[in-house]
Amino acid sequence: MPDFGSHLATQWATEPPDVVHAHFWLSGLAAMAAAAHLDIPVVQTFHALGTVKSRHRGPKDTSPPSRQTIEAALACEVDLVVASSSHEVVELRAMGMPTGRAVVVPSGVDGDAFGPEGPSAPRNERARILSVGRLVERKGLDTVIRALVGVPDAELLIAGGPPASGLAEDPEVRRLTGIARAHGVADRVCFLGGVPGPRCTGRRTWS
Repeated sequence: MPDFGSHLATQWATEPPDVVHAHFWLSGLAAMAAAAHLDIPVVQTFHALGTVKSRHRGPKDTSPPSRQTIEAALACEVDLVVASSSHEVVELRAMGMPTGRAVVVPSGVDGDAFGPEGPSAPRNERARILSVGRLVERKGLDTVIRALVGVPDAELLIAGGPPASGLAEDPEVRRLTGIARAHGVADRVCFLGGVPGPRCTGRRTWS
C-alpha cells in the first residue's frame, strides 16, 4: 500500500481528481497517504468492517490485526464516510468516528439490467432460489441448503466460485455438496460456477 500510495500521489500531483472515493480499508489507506499533502477530499466506503467480521468469524477471521485500528483511524480522518447501513454507522461511532461524518447510501441494484423482463434460463415447475456472490463459508449458503428440507418444491441455483470446470475441486463446493447430500436435497442444488457480469445480466431472469 505505501508504494501504491506513492504512485497515486505522483499522478495526482499533476492530474488531481476533484474527489477520491476509496472502497475497502486498504484503498482508504493508500488514498489518504496520497491525498495528505494535495488538499484532495477523500470519501471512504468500507463495505465490511473488521470489528464485525471478527465478532462473527472469531478464530476463522483472516484479517490482519492492524485492520480494526486502521479502519477506526480512517473513519476519523477522511472527509466523509459513505456507509451501506445505519448499523454500520452505529459500529463506526463506537469505533470513535465523529458525529456527522457519515451518510448512509444503501447498496442498490440496477433495475434496468436486472429487471423481470428478458431472456430466462430453462426451468421446471419448481420455485427457484438464486444466490449470486462469492462462494465462501461466511455467506451462509449452508443455511439456505438446510432450509430446502422445509421447502420441497424449491430448488437452489448458486452462481459464484471458480469456473464451472473447477467446481469439483473447490473446497466450499465440496462442503456444501456434502451438506446437501446429508439433508437429502442434493438433487435440488445446482452450482453454476463463476458467472461473468455480462452473462449475469444477460440471464437476469434466472430466478
